[in-house]
Amino acid sequence: MKGRHAIVIVLSFALAASTFGVIAAAPASAANVSRWYFTNRLIGGVAESEGDFGSSADRDFYVGDWNGDGFDDLARRNGSEFELLDLVDTSVRTVSFGGADDEIFVGDFDGDGIDTLALRRGNRFTVRNDLGSSRRDSEIAFGKAGDQIFVGDFDGNGTDTFAVRRGNVFYVRNSVSTGAADIVFGYGRAGDQILVGDWNGTRVDTFAVRRTNQIFVRNDFRTAAAHFSFGFGSSTDELFPGDWNGDGVDTFAVRRALTGVSGLPTPTPSSGEIQAAEAHNHALLNQIRGAVGGSGLTLDPTMAQFARNWSASMAATGFGHSGGPYTENIAHIGSPDASGQDVAATFHQMWADSSGHYANMVNAGYTHVGIGFFRNSSGWWATQVFT
Repeated sequence: MKGRHAIVIVLSFALAASTFGVIAAAPASAANVSRWYFTNRLIGGVAESEGDFGSSADRDFYVGDWNGDGFDDLARRNGSEFELLDLVDTSVRTVSFGGADDEIFVGDFDGDGIDTLALRRGNRFTVRNDLGSSRRDSEIAFGKAGDQIFVGDFDGNGTDTFAVRRGNVFYVRNSVSTGAADIVFGYGRAGDQILVGDWNGTRVDTFAVRRTNQIFVRNDFRTAAAHFSFGFGSSTDELFPGDWNGDGVDTFAVRRALTGVSGLPTPTPSSGEIQAAEAHNHALLNQIRGAVGGSGLTLDPTMAQFARNWSASMAATGFGHSGGPYTENIAHIGSPDASGQDVAATFHQMWADSSGHYANMVNAGYTHVGIGFFRNSSGWWATQVFT
């Protein structure tokens, strides 16, 4: 969407799709980073790309297309200074706007294809249409001082405007001017987190609500149930809509602040309990194959590392299949204190009790397997891959 997130509770910096790789601007300590996970699909599942920007202590991040290239970019705020990162050429520039305590919003307020900044003090908004200028281009009044504010192109004319929410009722204005709302409707619940985006490529931004890690999307301004819903990330993630691949459809990124770690958590051979659990699961797998007259599967080191990495990735980005080169079984149990031996048996039984997973386990056409476990505070994660 052009001119997104006006909510300061949504904080972050977004990285584009795999075209751009991993981007780090103003590098932070590898042990205290903000890590971002991005998807270009509105169907849930796992992230398609990831990258680091900022430190785990940073709080105010924003999303916008700073140069009009059709891809959303990222910004980080420090007081009245804004560091803008272009995701295509990775260039960074700094602009100043407002005061350290102002509420800041991002949008394309003049329809030129470039997102800029606006601030609110009370119920008055000050808009700047040129990131390189100190000029304040317009000042308007809208809503009440305590309203929650959102920004989007709500009528598809190419210009972003403001909306306010009170309870579960939205008041949308379709021009950057003082006046009453043009659209009033209800959606969701008063406690929902609200997200704004163009979810279907029609150039009209609408609203979605988030509850835990579930996102409920509506593509119009009617008081009615969601058109569709899906899950992405975990309930503690900070979630950001944006067009990360320039296709005109907004999808999501999540931010996680990592402290005391270096890089994506990946189990290593030094984890004796994890190794023992994987070995036990392998033994149980070959037992069940033998019970139906099949031969045992050889453990392949490369496949095992793939499985370990995917289990770690699920722990970081959410449960889902990898889309990798192997047939796979995956599972998660929310018992981080369970022993490795017990977990290995539990995963085995879960898969054996499911017809599709069981079929993978006893398939006579497979000769090799990789098994990888990972444990964190949310429990144990497991992957089996077959070839």
